[in-house]
Amino acid sequence: MFYTNTKKHMKHFFCLLCLGFAFVGQAQTPRQPAQILITDIGIFNGKDNRITTANILIEGNRIKTISTQPIPTDRSAMVQVINGKGYYAMPGLIDAHTHLMFESIPKLKTLTADYAYLTLFAAKAMEQQLLRGFTTVRDLGGGALVLQKAVNDGLYPGPRIFASGAMISQTGGHADFGFPTDVTVHAYTPDAMQTAIRSGVRCIEHGQLADEATAKLMAEKGVWWCLQPFLDDEDANPHPEGSANRAKQIEMSAGTDNAYQLAKKYKIKTAFGTDCLFDASLAKRQGKQLAKLTRWYTPFEVLKMATYDNAQLLAMSGKRSPYLAGKLGEISEGAYADLIIVNGNPLENIQLIVDPEQHFKVIVKDGVVYKNTLGQ
Repeated sequence: MFYTNTKKHMKHFFCLLCLGFAFVGQAQTPRQPAQILITDIGIFNGKDNRITTANILIEGNRIKTISTQPIPTDRSAMVQVINGKGYYAMPGLIDAHTHLMFESIPKLKTLTADYAYLTLFAAKAMEQQLLRGFTTVRDLGGGALVLQKAVNDGLYPGPRIFASGAMISQTGGHADFGFPTDVTVHAYTPDAMQTAIRSGVRCIEHGQLADEATAKLMAEKGVWWCLQPFLDDEDANPHPEGSANRAKQIEMSAGTDNAYQLAKKYKIKTAFGTDCLFDASLAKRQGKQLAKLTRWYTPFEVLKMATYDNAQLLAMSGKRSPYLAGKLGEISEGAYADLIIVNGNPLENIQLIVDPEQHFKVIVKDGVVYKNTLGQ
């Protein structure tokens, strides 16, 4: 009798539990129209240094049509119309060097917390990345494969994730505490960079201490250089004055100017990434890190790097990419519908990306509207 009742109660419990999961899933997934029509909007397509005013039709998760003429929609389907007059569309931003598991969580908590807690913490952090306009990220070590699966399966909102798995670094480096469940190369010195390149590595992360010979080798081999605007400013990681770490930090940040100049001199394929770790306040300034590149590049070059160029780096994944069906980093017919509507021209005022909460009025990823403050 006890068994029978228990079985009955358990059946009711599991029904309620499943119903609860269904409600959670519905709460996390925005209501999806069959088509989204954005009318009369200025478009930066990610590739060309100009703004074109046109209409954009999104169907499913792709950009179906871009036209200067009115675009007919499916009268039998639910269509969301966004009046883009006075606004500008640009491709969703791409951060080519992230650590989603660790970007916002304090270091001590990272080293002591249960792995399940880290994953839940990271899930919330990646949602915030999406709401900052970064619709795609490249994760360079730290267990993000599980986050990628959660996003792709629709369990939790977040950017597209290209996850590398484990990391390679120097002995005692920040890859040595990696999880066993977990490759790109993180290197700073010329010797480390050249060793990696001669071993067949096709992208170097960091490299702020690169010299002329290393830059020439990178250009000769067609190696990508994923640099970060590490400067000795208010965004630098704090280290005690006079400490060995502080001395290394000063040397590294002093090399940043030289690294970008070498990248430009030898026309090295250059990607943008933030490499934020263990600092929630710095993670929020993701757009500010991108805007710092105007120290070396024009606004167009900066935005192209964080959209179309970064997408070309990701395309090196080939058939291993989880997103083979469409193009990334550009607004074009057939591309994935990843775009941002900005309340100003980003080619004229790149500082708009510094405050996405105020200036990014609409954020669309994979054809789904995750933010819309235009009231349409």
